[in-house]
Amino acid sequence: GWDSLLTLAGKRDIGPEVLERSGLAVRKEKGGWYDRFRGRLMFPIRNPGGRVVAFGGRILHEDPEHPAPKYLNSPETAIYQKGRLLYGLPQARDAMRAEGEAVLVEGYTDLIALHMVGITRSVASLGTALTGEQAQLIGRFARRVVVLYDADTAGGEAAFRGADVLVGAGLEVRVALLPPGEDPDSLARSGGAESIEAVLAEAKPLIDFKLDYFRRRGLLDTARGRGEAARAMLDTIRRISDPIVRPLVLHEAAEKMGMDERVLARELDRVRRPSGRGGTSRQANDAPSSLRESLLRDLLWVLVRHPEYRAQVFGHLHAADLGDHPLRPVFALIEASEVEGKELGEADLYDAIGSGETAAGSLGEILARPEPEDPRFAEEVVTEAPRALHRLRIKEELAGLKEELKRGGGEKAMARYQALQNELRELGAGTKDRSG
Repeated sequence: GWDSLLTLAGKRDIGPEVLERSGLAVRKEKGGWYDRFRGRLMFPIRNPGGRVVAFGGRILHEDPEHPAPKYLNSPETAIYQKGRLLYGLPQARDAMRAEGEAVLVEGYTDLIALHMVGITRSVASLGTALTGEQAQLIGRFARRVVVLYDADTAGGEAAFRGADVLVGAGLEVRVALLPPGEDPDSLARSGGAESIEAVLAEAKPLIDFKLDYFRRRGLLDTARGRGEAARAMLDTIRRISDPIVRPLVLHEAAEKMGMDERVLARELDRVRRPSGRGGTSRQANDAPSSLRESLLRDLLWVLVRHPEYRAQVFGHLHAADLGDHPLRPVFALIEASEVEGKELGEADLYDAIGSGETAAGSLGEILARPEPEDPRFAEEVVTEAPRALHRLRIKEELAGLKEELKRGGGEKAMARYQALQNELRELGAGTKDRSG
């Protein structure tokens, strides 16, 4: 039925409002409630202390006349944020500590299958893009991670993104891909622990996995493709915090890609050079686009970690102002949640990006940043960044108008040029200018 749980809860003096707040009931538009989970196999989701805080449900019988999602998860509540938990962690943490290693899979049934055959160091990411908080949670119990995903394109891309997040949390990462047509559940049932452990034994270091990924897609066959691959490799290498391991991995990557190590080292030094304030990479004389990236990253960090500043920020800046920037969907989601009064978790932010690897990597880096020592950092960013971004937009438009005037632009272009110059002077009066 549609209200079996509601009826049972009512007999125990548990009202529908309580079930709604806990994610077990849904309010109808015309009044009343109905059970969120109906006809589903239920997977309890526990916090690290072992307390059940949410559920996942797999449909048992599909009805073509009434299609429903195969999996349905609890919404985020006061005690559950999906990007902060790992499925199976309470049962896996002892084995993770003992072996110093975690096996990361995607889904509920994959995780259960591994535990049933004795691979109890396994955890799952709740079916969402791996977040920085989940990576840090793994790091509390193990320093090595083997990412075990399906060999299909989606599985490879998910491993690609998740592995960089793990590296950013200071973990040693290897990637194991299953045989074509297999998933952890099917292989564990057909071949037992021996088959799974054989796959895990063949896990490759992340650099080798990425090289194979690029090679399969033909990116190493052309100069342009190798350049794209090299930038992606550097995006991983710069996340390595160990100052001894980092240059060794760089040397290995350069050798395997057939590239000049000195060129890669110079580029790595450029992208890793700290800004001195917010932790993003920036040189003193960076181009406006690089400065914009730094400002946006600082601002996004504040919006996520200090939601009390959101109303102030969105009073001066809107997601629409960011054009086609890869992180615009994240800003748009946060802005919409502020207007609608909704709570957000890290997983929601990754979902807003979708499959964009560059944006997901950038978001992971931003979310992994620690709280700055300067207690005024957030307030200064909120005060300065929107104004500085506005100045950058004005300067870019001025540069375009200047070129237009050189080519004989008319009075309209001159009037706009002068108006923007006046606006730029007014913005700069009495303020600290991070836009140069």
